[in-house]
Amino acid sequence: MAKKVAPVPRRFRTVTPCLVVRGAAAALDFYAEVFDAEILSRTHADDGTTLLHAEMKIGNSIVIVCDEQPDLGLHSPLALGGAAVVQHLYLPTLDAVWQRSVDCGCQILVPLVDTYYGERFGKVTDPFGHVWSMSKRVEALTSEEIQARRELSGGPDAEMAPTGSFVVSEIAAA
Repeated sequence: MAKKVAPVPRRFRTVTPCLVVRGAAAALDFYAEVFDAEILSRTHADDGTTLLHAEMKIGNSIVIVCDEQPDLGLHSPLALGGAAVVQHLYLPTLDAVWQRSVDCGCQILVPLVDTYYGERFGKVTDPFGHVWSMSKRVEALTSEEIQARRELSGGPDAEMAPTGSFVVSEIAAA
């Protein structure tokens, strides 16, 4: 009798992002340093250099990383002129990870701030072109409290303000 196989492999969630990067080996080192990613596996192409599939664990989530392979339709954000997806991290050690990301070459898109919805939040682009937003909850608010703060901060489009004008107060990077 055949052994029953789980449709979703152990450790994985239903949705698992796959980051296509130019220089996957360097990206894995970067993610290990900045996000404390644990590198679980690496599978190389026959050339011994191209990473076809690597798995890393950030917190309790698995993220797949591979080198760009234009002949297979896999293009990195650097090839496309930007990322179409944002990876969001909830981090208990937000300030430390934020500072490491900036120190290691991430470009700040949205400064680290306290938001009207009760989270400390910021957004960066890593050296490989991927966008990462990071936050941690700092207040447990009701939907009514969030709505009232949103109205005070500038209305429904306030969160989209590129200057960070949607914030309740700015937080200095620690």
